[in-house]
Amino acid sequence: MVCSRCRPLLPARLRPFDPPNAVAWAFGLGPYEGPLGAMVRRAKYRPDAGACRELATRLAAAAEGRLPDVDAVVYVPVPARRRMRRGFDQAELLASQVARALGRPVLPALRRVRPGEQAGRSHRDRAAGARGAWRLCRPPPPRVLLVDDVVTTGATATACADELLCGGARRVGLLCVAAAVL
Repeated sequence: MVCSRCRPLLPARLRPFDPPNAVAWAFGLGPYEGPLGAMVRRAKYRPDAGACRELATRLAAAAEGRLPDVDAVVYVPVPARRRMRRGFDQAELLASQVARALGRPVLPALRRVRPGEQAGRSHRDRAAGARGAWRLCRPPPPRVLLVDDVVTTGATATACADELLCGGARRVGLLCVAAAVL
């Protein structure tokens, strides 16, 4: 998966960052630049499920015992066509490993109702594209951990957190592999 030369360059500890709107707290493994971002892009765009599993293992190990308590883990789902093309949903893989490490259930509480690629968009276009793109498909518990692979502007996390809070969650935390804001 990861060569012996690159392995030490990948972060293994969580770093807090300023949470997007509607999110109570946020943590990520590291910045989107450099080796971590390269591995995320490999997982998403090749697509390489092995790279995604490696990232999931690292994220879960880093999260275990280091996050505020949550009742369930929710992931940001990709559009159905992208999932079919890749053969997996990277956020769901990440969330499953994290949930196992935390001893919490994965709750597929969100569904994508409006497909749209966020990569390459401006901050304003990302916010507009994220608004209304996800719908709640089951009620969330009070404390939710939202998991995604990358946080760039926070527009996706904000839209998903808004949906979860409107559906009954009282607090939404965020965990990602890489963030542009770290």
